[in-house]
Amino acid sequence: MTYTGTWNTSTGRTYASDLNGDVHYTTTNGDAFSCTFTGTGIDFRSEKNSDQGLVDFYLDGVLQATVDTTNPTRLSQRLL
Repeated sequence: MTYTGTWNTSTGRTYASDLNGDVHYTTTNGDAFSCTFTGTGIDFRSEKNSDQGLVDFYLDGVLQATVDTTNPTRLSQRLL
């Protein structure tokens, strides 16, 4: 994966069921990450929480969806 912008890592988050106990996050609009894959589809899992916002998903440079990741309480490992 390639991260563009100002990203942070939070580790030791086993309470939140995060993959390998860590999470990458940004609080800056316009930051991005990208990955290259071969296949017919990709899933994106993330938490939802009150301090989160909208995420845009692009495939081959074309906007596919905008997903709202806000929720009043923390929900871990949600398929977005």
